[in-house]
Amino acid sequence: GISSGYKIVSLGTFIDQKILNGPVYSSSGSSPSSPLSPGKHVFTKEDDLRWIHHDDTGYIFYNMCAPTSSSTTTTTTTTTTTTATCHDEDERVGRQQQQQRRRRFSAGQAVNVTLQQQTGNWNLIGVTDLPASQKVFDIAIDHGYGEILESSYAFITVPSINYTTFQDHYNDYMNEIEVASNIDTAQAVLYDSTNEDDGNSTILGAVFWQAGTITTGSYLTLSSSQPGA
Repeated sequence: GISSGYKIVSLGTFIDQKILNGPVYSSSGSSPSSPLSPGKHVFTKEDDLRWIHHDDTGYIFYNMCAPTSSSTTTTTTTTTTTTATCHDEDERVGRQQQQQRRRRFSAGQAVNVTLQQQTGNWNLIGVTDLPASQKVFDIAIDHGYGEILESSYAFITVPSINYTTFQDHYNDYMNEIEVASNIDTAQAVLYDSTNEDDGNSTILGAVFWQAGTITTGSYLTLSSSQPGA
């Protein structure tokens, strides 16, 4: 998880910062994609941000946990209990069910996107004393304030892809790429493609921070007796 010993600190993960080059598109929830206007855009978890596209690069956001509800009814009252179901559970399901889970967990992170003029001075790094001003694209995941425990995040960066192609292949990425583990002891990503052009490839990349086992939704298991990658 992500934690801080300071209660007043704001924590974030900067994904990209570059010169603004063309329109920036976003897709949230069931809404169709739309271009963002200049300024700062704050997407909360409830906004269900799925992806951002800018300058031939796509950014896809995963949510590692999603709420599920169950109800218990008596003769006079109904009680609803909400719990969190996570990718990190040791749960063996079929390929079709696993793909559905990946789609269900494909959004729900707090993300800040800024499209605005920024000014700086190269003298701060000893290059020149002339100021510089440019329109900048900035995207970051916002983890919030204070002591944040058991918080996780995941995203995919898809480079060198135009807006139309990115839209067309978004579901492919969600079906073929699984965050198999994202906990303190091990992190792993599975690429499981049925695309004949890729030779029906299955690739698992993993880092073990300590000895353990990773089991993916497609029944692939990898164990390590010590930390390693």
